[in-house]
Amino acid sequence: MPYMITRRGKRFDLETFTAEDFTIEDIAFALAGERRYASNSPIRFSVAQHSIIVSRLVPASIALPALLHDANEMITGDIPKPVKRLIDSDKLTALVQRIDAAVAARFGFDPKLFEDLSLKLADRKAWRWEMANIHPEELETDPRLKAVDWSLSDDARLEAMPLAMSETAAELSFLMRFYELTSAANRLAVAPARE
Repeated sequence: MPYMITRRGKRFDLETFTAEDFTIEDIAFALAGERRYASNSPIRFSVAQHSIIVSRLVPASIALPALLHDANEMITGDIPKPVKRLIDSDKLTALVQRIDAAVAARFGFDPKLFEDLSLKLADRKAWRWEMANIHPEELETDPRLKAVDWSLSDDARLEAMPLAMSETAAELSFLMRFYELTSAANRLAVAPARE
């Protein structure tokens, strides 16, 4: 029985988990501590920060799925795309799909929204914004970055987004964005059980 242990000390069984086995606080904590680019960046930039950016670049109707699009990384960690392509693991893909389905069920949306074209585009735009701020030289040398359509309205939506954040600030910002996107009734439904 392979399992992980969440911050609350709860076992997350990788084979039998359900949507009730994690909370938004578990996700926020894990993603705030998980660094993008396998931590190979001069600026410590978290998956939580990336997720907030993506949620600001999509239509409001899919902002919550956008915020949670990398929630599976609370278990898998951030595996950079070039490494994912080398791994090509059906088991990893199946695990990610099961976690995504559980996340969508937990927070009340269709997991197909994770595949929405505007979410995928926003994910690429977020990557471009990150590279522009972390490795600006890549904008001139990486043809994939040059191909990302960027507009002044994208700049405006990210104007106040800080680049450097502590883990605590990233966790709290992620939670604040989640609560901004959910109703008071949903907040009560996803509040962590006091154990």
